[in-house]
Amino acid sequence: MRLWEKCADSRSGCDVLSTVVLTAFTIFSLTDKVSSQELKCGHPAVPVNAKVTLSSSVLSPGTTATYLCDEGYETFGSTQITCSSAGQWVGELPFCGTNIAFRKPANQSTTVRGGSAQNANDGEKSTEHDGKRCTETQKEVSPSWQVDLLRPYAIKVVRVTTRGCCGHQPLQDLEIRVGNSSSDLQRNPLCAWFPGTIG
Repeated sequence: MRLWEKCADSRSGCDVLSTVVLTAFTIFSLTDKVSSQELKCGHPAVPVNAKVTLSSSVLSPGTTATYLCDEGYETFGSTQITCSSAGQWVGELPFCGTNIAFRKPANQSTTVRGGSAQNANDGEKSTEHDGKRCTETQKEVSPSWQVDLLRPYAIKVVRVTTRGCCGHQPLQDLEIRVGNSSSDLQRNPLCAWFPGTIG
């Protein structure tokens, strides 16, 4: 109240005060306008061995990034992420992997009916054992199959395909271990365990 009274007494003080108030109001209005606009996303990350295509060159909210793995690599996970109204990409990046076990030295605890260990990583994807395409061990307490990758790798995915023939003998109580011990497989870290029957 005193401020306005003083302003009435001094014309120059009132002009200065008006200018300050208007300037502050103008700055506030511009800041408010900028913050209410939708933010844009930066360029999305691109995983190793992948390419990305964008649905728009403007990278505004709603823009999608679609990933395609290079030839010889397989996509694991979602192939798209989306730019959100908060200016961030939403969704997990895919992983582009290749079969590093392909035709590497393999062995197993026992072998029957022509089901050698090399059948599991020879690139043949058939689930029919006729023609000796799958691996097969004797019925034993702890049957095992292993592959030597010949050098260290960071393992992201292990895919196991069960055969679809022979009275449908599914895998049971499957353990996946990754490590450097070839003599004592139980010493290798347990990466995944599937109790019960795997169809």
